Amino acid sequence: MQREFSALILRLREFFTSRGYMEVFTPILNEYPNIDANIEPISVEVRRCGNLKKMWLHTSPEPAMKRLLVNLKQNIFQIARVFRNSECGKRNLIEFTMLEWYKIEANYKDLIDEVFDLLRFLGFNIDGAIPLEEAFYKYLGIDSLEDGLIEKARALGIDALSWEEAFYGLYAKLEGFLGFNGALAIYDFPPKAGCYSKITNSRAERFEIYLNGIELANGWSEETDPSELLSRARVFAGELKVDEEFFSLCGNLPRCAGCSLGVERLLMLFYNLDSLEGFSILQ
Repeated sequence: MQREFSALILRLREFFTSRGYMEVFTPILNEYPNIDANIEPISVEVRRCGNLKKMWLHTSPEPAMKRLLVNLKQNIFQIARVFRNSECGKRNLIEFTMLEWYKIEANYKDLIDEVFDLLRFLGFNIDGAIPLEEAFYKYLGIDSLEDGLIEKARALGIDALSWEEAFYGLYAKLEGFLGFNGALAIYDFPPKAGCYSKITNSRAERFEIYLNGIELANGWSEETDPSELLSRARVFAGELKVDEEFFSLCGNLPRCAGCSLGVERLLMLFYNLDSLEGFSILQ
């Protein structure tokens, strides 16, 4: 698989450099953990000059890339190894390769178009884009993501006690219908599922792209208000320590949108594989 993986990396670089993106490189080991909803970082103990210190393997290069973006103010991309604890299932890895990029003076719909351009460049078919609420109605018969969602989830066999449990349980069911006629983007998420995206007209400017029922890419228009970002981070963080200086710095970001894409999943889909189990770029 090494030859195929290498060829794909070259194609990804070709696509982004041909569009004027600058490739960047950021640390894997960081003083603060990534603060992401539903993602668990991995801590490591390092010794520097005889002193022990707890540090963190990044779950994505997002914070470091945004620090660069503040100064560079140009389109950037990175192909990075990332680490996420407690991953489970045939399509998830503890360590994997992430393509992440940021486009200035752009929003989430611009990046949907760019992901589609990338997938066409690689030879995939495109189905189109649909608002998330419309997808819930089309595939699950649910006409509102707010009113009575817990009861609707229970009617479909999901043991939900909160809105979050209901939403993500239903979302897992929805995924099984997406992307079988080509890449399909779903967009406009509820604010409570918006991560760090900009919220407009009570909808998060966030999207995900699916192929054959598999999530391939996740992106959004970037929120840049430091107080709003810090408020969300504190909700997501639990017992993790929040890098307040980083979120303050985000107030200097240019208007932009960002996206991440799993490279192993992309390769898996390209070769019509159903699982990443046993997948190794050492082969």
